Amino acid sequence: MNVTKDLAGKEKSFLYDKGFRVLGIPVIGIIVYLIIIVISPSKEALNAFKFPHLVNDISLAIVISIAVWEGNLLINKRIDRYLEWKKQPLKRIFYQILFNAIYTKLVILTAIIIDLKFIEKCPFDTAWPFIKLTIFVAIIVFLLIQAIYVGMYFFRQWENSRFESEELKRQNLQSQFEALKSQVNPHFLFNSLNALTTLIYEDQKLAVDFVQQIANVYRYVLQSKDKELIGLKEEADFIRAFLFLQKIRFGENIKETIEIPAKYNGLLIAPLTMQMLIENAIKHNIISSERPLFINIFIDEDEYLVVSNNIQRKNITNSSTGIGLDNIRQRYSLLVQKEIEVISDNKQFLVRIPLI
Repeated sequence: MNVTKDLAGKEKSFLYDKGFRVLGIPVIGIIVYLIIIVISPSKEALNAFKFPHLVNDISLAIVISIAVWEGNLLINKRIDRYLEWKKQPLKRIFYQILFNAIYTKLVILTAIIIDLKFIEKCPFDTAWPFIKLTIFVAIIVFLLIQAIYVGMYFFRQWENSRFESEELKRQNLQSQFEALKSQVNPHFLFNSLNALTTLIYEDQKLAVDFVQQIANVYRYVLQSKDKELIGLKEEADFIRAFLFLQKIRFGENIKETIEIPAKYNGLLIAPLTMQMLIENAIKHNIISSERPLFINIFIDEDEYLVVSNNIQRKNITNSSTGIGLDNIRQRYSLLVQKEIEVISDNKQFLVRIPLI
């Protein structure tokens, strides 16, 4: 695996960007040279600030920096063919530092020796303290760059792993969401068609309205199926259509109040959130003329959407996996890093949903 494929965005541009290699590397070489001159204990080092020496030494520093950088890039690419970062990270780091350090030292020594012998014509023994200091500083700078390189790589890998984990979690939640819809829709459609059969004989005008509301409900489901968020007004209009259909089935045994001021219409909500909560309320509670189900939907002072219903549990308990409420809870933890709040006692079941 090539490291250019492993390293994303920032790392790739830092190491392989042509502008940085043409301008940045020579600048680094000059800075390293000036550091060496400043910290050198040798008095002869002051001669480096004389014009002929300065031009020669800066040119040499630029040549060395480019040779070191480009050579190390080639070495790293060669190592990439045999050692993959993901499979053998420690071994990969060890060999990279080893071969880069050896190569860097050889390049610096060779360049300085050639310069001393053929250009400066300076005795090697005299320049040896300066050579040792040059190699020492260059190796320190090299190790620093390697540390930045490796650190950036592992930070990026950590970011990628976290992103992949969140994406897998999101996909899993979406599949659960689709499964919930596929379970609700046939059941809901079956009950709606039964109610429609009765209406056709009893009230044809209401039957027409009923069909129109079924169309509105399924249009919303189709439009929202690929969306993570949808406008609160759209969700509220859908819920009104959904409750219209439920009231055809249960009559006035379901009593609802929906109070959502127009100023909140621009806020967002996860699709079908209210529908799942209302479905749960209908599924788990007795609904009769003597014991009607009250459903209240409103915005509280914290700009949370509140869906509540009175509790009158059925004597025969339906099996409940809690997938619907868990799905809503997990979807919101990914969307806004805010938790939904569930409050339940013997009289009321209430869910607070953060709006976005």
